[in-house]
Amino acid sequence: LDEAEAFVAECMRRSIADCAGKPSRLQADVASVVAGLGLDVTEEHVFEDLGFSVDIYLEDHNLAIEVDGPNHFLVPTRRLARLCRGDDEPSVVPAANVFLPPLGRLERAIKAADLHISGGTFLKVRTLINGGVRLVSIPFYVWNKLGDDAAKASYLADLLDDDVLAAAAAAAAAAAAA
Repeated sequence: LDEAEAFVAECMRRSIADCAGKPSRLQADVASVVAGLGLDVTEEHVFEDLGFSVDIYLEDHNLAIEVDGPNHFLVPTRRLARLCRGDDEPSVVPAANVFLPPLGRLERAIKAADLHISGGTFLKVRTLINGGVRLVSIPFYVWNKLGDDAAKASYLADLLDDDVLAAAAAAAAAAAAA
């Protein structure tokens, strides 16, 4: 049994290593705005015990931020292409993605989901949450519509808990006083 456990652990380690360390431009943009809020950001943090990495991790708050690009969703191919180009706006928040806050008209149609998170993304989300990690998801189709960094920072401030923002403000005040 020890040999089998060692084999599984090695397979998991290699799988995580293969997936981690390939941030997208979208992820880099989100990480930059999060860091601009005064938060200590770790990109591609690996939870070895859970078998997953997360895009952005705020260790002081045990908060993961997942930046969900087009590959995280299941939609008809033509519709996905329109979403990526910005020619179409999704009418709803993915129903299974309960931790995702609505934005604008998305909240009016929450029950008629036309976008669904993929099985792999769903597994990752459930595993992280069941492992005790606080999680926020930022879908590409919302982020890409926000425009400038001020709008993006405002959106993130709405997503993040007050304790996270208070800690960032306190750190910024302490740095300014020093």
